[in-house]
Amino acid sequence: MDASTALALALALVLVLANGFFVAAEYAFVRVRKTQLDEIGQQGSARARLASRVLDRLDQYISASQLGVTLCSLAIGWLGEPAVAAVLEPIFSWLPDPLLNVISFALAFAAITYLHIVVGELAPKYLSIQRALPLALWCAYPLHLFYRLMYPFIALVNGSANAILRWVGIRPTDELDVHSEEELKMLVAVSTKKGVLQESERLIVGRAMEFADRMVRQVMVPRTEMVAVPDDMGVKELLAMARQHRFSRFPVYQEDLDHIIGIVHVKDLVGIDRDSRATAREVMRKVPVIPETMRLDQALAEFRRQRVQLAVVLDEFGGTAGLVTLEDVIEQLVGEVQDEFDKEAPAFKEEAPGTYVVDGLTSLEALRERLQLELADEPYDTVGGLVFGRLGRLAALGDTVEIEGYRFQVTGVDGRRVAQVRVMRARPPRKAA
Repeated sequence: MDASTALALALALVLVLANGFFVAAEYAFVRVRKTQLDEIGQQGSARARLASRVLDRLDQYISASQLGVTLCSLAIGWLGEPAVAAVLEPIFSWLPDPLLNVISFALAFAAITYLHIVVGELAPKYLSIQRALPLALWCAYPLHLFYRLMYPFIALVNGSANAILRWVGIRPTDELDVHSEEELKMLVAVSTKKGVLQESERLIVGRAMEFADRMVRQVMVPRTEMVAVPDDMGVKELLAMARQHRFSRFPVYQEDLDHIIGIVHVKDLVGIDRDSRATAREVMRKVPVIPETMRLDQALAEFRRQRVQLAVVLDEFGGTAGLVTLEDVIEQLVGEVQDEFDKEAPAFKEEAPGTYVVDGLTSLEALRERLQLELADEPYDTVGGLVFGRLGRLAALGDTVEIEGYRFQVTGVDGRRVAQVRVMRARPPRKAA
C-alpha cells in the first residue's frame, strides 16, 4: 500500500468520525432541554450559554449539521472507496482485470457503507439520545465554528428551502416549534407510563391544557341553584341565612335575581349588633360582573385583578345566568376542593358494576371522561341539560333516554330541573361462551 492510499484511508476515517460528530450534534440539540442549559449557564458555564444560543436558532444549526453530513458523505465516497479498492486489488490479482475491478469496488463500497452507517450514523445517534446534555455541551463550540465558517452557504440553502415551502403554500417553521396540544398529551401519557410523571401530575397537566378552552358557564353555579338575599334583609336574618346554608358570601338583589347589586360577606356582619336596623344594602360590597362566555383563564385574571372571590355571571341578554367563585375556577386545575362546610354527595356514585347515580349538575366533560363517551357537538354543559334536551320536555321521574349505548333514567327532579340521573348500559355486553 503506497503513501497516497494510506493517506486517503486515514482521511476517510477522519471524515467518518466527522460525519458522526455532525449526526451526534444534531440529535443532541434536538433532544436537550433549554431549561437544562440555562440552569447550567447560570452557574457560569460558557459552553452551556453558547448551547442555549444554539437552541434559539436551532433551524440554522440543524442546516449546518445537515451540510456537514452531506459534505462528509460525499468526501467519504470520493476518497474512501478508491482507497479501499486499491487495498483489495492485490488480494484478487489472480482474477481477470474487468472482474477484478468490479469485485474490488463492490467490496470497497460495502465496507465504506458499513463503516459509514455504523460509526458515522447509528452509534452517534444512539449515543446522543442517551447523553443529550453532555454531548450538546461538547459539540457547541465546534458546531458554532463550522456554522460561522459556512454561514453564507447555510443562509443560501435555508432561504432556498423556505422559498420552495412558501411556493407550495406551506409556512416555514422553526425546528423547535411548539408541539400541538394532542402531541403534548401523548408525551404526557408516555411520561406517565414510563414513571416520569405521577398520575396526579398527568391530571393537572391535562386540566391545564384544557383550562383556557372552557368557559365560565361550564363551571358556574346556575341561577336556579343560587342562594341570594333581598337588599332589605336585616342583619339578624342574614346571620340566620349564613348558619343555614354555610356560605360566606351571598349575592344581594333588588326586586329579582336579574338585578344583583352587590354581595354580603359574613365577616362584615360579625361586628354589627344583631338587633341593628342595618340592611343588606347598607353592608354589601360591590360585585364584579362577567359574561358567561368568558374563558376561565380570563376569569382567573379578572379575579386576581379585582382581588375578589365571587362574580355574577350574565347571559347575552343581560340577565343573571349564575355566579362563579374563585374556587370554582381553581378546581378546574387541581380537581374538587371541599372545605369544612362542604357536604356535597359525589358527582358519580357507582350503584352496581356499570351503573352510576349521577348528579344532574355534573359536567358533560366529567361524563365523557368517566364513561368514555363522545357526546360530540352537544350544546349542553351538564348531564341534566343533556337529558332535558333529549327528552324535549320537562322531565318526570322515570323518564329515560338512550345515548351512545347507555340508558339515562331520571331519578330526581328539583322543580323543572333534572336533579339526578341513573346511568346504565342499555345493552350489557354478552358474556363469552
